Amino acid sequence: MNSTLKIQLSPIGMIHTPYLDASDIPIQGIFKTHVIGRIELNPEFAPGVNDLHDFRNAILLYFFHRTEKVHPVKIFYNA
Repeated sequence: MNSTLKIQLSPIGMIHTPYLDASDIPIQGIFKTHVIGRIELNPEFAPGVNDLHDFRNAILLYFFHRTEKVHPVKIFYNA
């Protein structure tokens, strides 16, 4: 594998949630099922989700744009 490989991300929208403090965000969304978020997709990508209503789930890839430093931690929990 090429060790100089770079991946460039370009946003296609924004995920909005009511969380104002990172400490309030659950490790998995299933732990706060009462919280509602909203996905705002840039209009030029709307045709790509025309048939999304036919599916039960969608996978969203996101980037924590406000993160200053990464501190990986292994957390064990029972789901």
